[in-house]
Amino acid sequence: MCQVLAPETKRQFSQRVRPDNTSGCPGVYLKRQIVRRSDWRGEYAFWQAQTPQGVRPFRSRSFSVERYGFDTAYELAVRARAQFVAEVEGYVGVTPIPQRFRPGFG
Repeated sequence: MCQVLAPETKRQFSQRVRPDNTSGCPGVYLKRQIVRRSDWRGEYAFWQAQTPQGVRPFRSRSFSVERYGFDTAYELAVRARAQFVAEVEGYVGVTPIPQRFRPGFG
């Protein structure tokens, strides 16, 4: 029964594409930041990758559209997100059993 209804891994859960996702990759966002300095105003666009929810410490990586180009910055953000997801371990909703309670311990 456990093999048929195996719990979902945190990696699988963190890679679900939500209905409101517009980038096509979970955890990757296009950000636009407006900067104002006295009489100058500019806008920066960058793709940002974030660690999956619940991962501590929270980290993010940003890639400038002006520096890398739109498509390359997106690809770099997708790769950074994949690295963040690779660090995630465990299962969703499953509490780890302490070593002393596992069968064969003693």
